[in-house]
Amino acid sequence: MGELVAHAAPCNSVADLLSWLSLVLGSELKDAFATAVDPSYRHEPAGAPRLVESVDDLLADVGEAFRLRHIFAHEAAPSVVVDEETCVRLLDSVRLWMRATNAVLWPTVSKNKPLTTLEMRQHAVGEVSSARNQLATVMRTALRIERKTGTSGSLWKNHRDWRRVVNDWLAMTYSRLDGTMWPAIRAADFASAVRARAKQVGD
Repeated sequence: MGELVAHAAPCNSVADLLSWLSLVLGSELKDAFATAVDPSYRHEPAGAPRLVESVDDLLADVGEAFRLRHIFAHEAAPSVVVDEETCVRLLDSVRLWMRATNAVLWPTVSKNKPLTTLEMRQHAVGEVSSARNQLATVMRTALRIERKTGTSGSLWKNHRDWRRVVNDWLAMTYSRLDGTMWPAIRAADFASAVRARAKQVGD
């Protein structure tokens, strides 16, 4: 879907960028740039340093980068000279545009996504809890059905075997790795396995 949109949406100027991104955000990107802060401050933006000192200057520099890009991409322009200072300024403007766009996305499109390692771990723990509740619900239903035919013991045995295999996998992979990211990744993988098991039992 992203590639389809990228091909269908023109992106030949600053105006195009502002228009399409404003449409996605549901608000004016230019206004959002004026108040954008580093994502680490997204929960308490008041008093945080603004990423973009002058939105108009940023748009002008990015516009100039678009203009030169068009010239050098589509024309033979031996008479056009761009000095090193201009190159650095325009490259910095593109970098700032990307940083500012990223900063705008975190409190809007990505507002419910974890950013820091602590948030990732908390989010993963929540996903595990939700998946376990889902599995418990379908297991209760499945056991009621199996008890009517006297085969609930087989389901319990199968479930214990499944749980042992999943735990063995987690122990021999993520649990053996050092680093602050791995507990969150382990929990996310476990949540995926539990959701898959819930679907399997529920079906």
